[in-house]
Amino acid sequence: MTENPDLYERFFTCLGFEPDGSDWLEPIDKRIRDVEAETKAIQALNKLYRDNDKAMKTLADMKPKTRVILEMAIEQGVRRGYRRAFKHVENPTEESICEHIEECVMGEIYEFFTFDENE
Repeated sequence: MTENPDLYERFFTCLGFEPDGSDWLEPIDKRIRDVEAETKAIQALNKLYRDNDKAMKTLADMKPKTRVILEMAIEQGVRRGYRRAFKHVENPTEESICEHIEECVMGEIYEFFTFDENE
């Protein structure tokens, strides 16, 4: 079977590739390289999942320690609120201190938790 270069050129021209010299195969070569790179990436991901199957399951089974997170947020909020109450006022009122603490505690809690808007 003899090869006909004109036939190949017409075929690729119909596909939208313009055979204008030696670089007319460049789009095809680039796509082949892209597919090879994608294949290697997929193989690497498959190996990672296969090798770390137990670790992936462990991550999926993790549950947050809600009480610890809440205690941490409250403690940080109280400290920040207390400092803020004294930031610009030398002797703030008890009410002012409580307001700053409450505002900062809620700010810290909102950093870690979400609430329905209806609540």
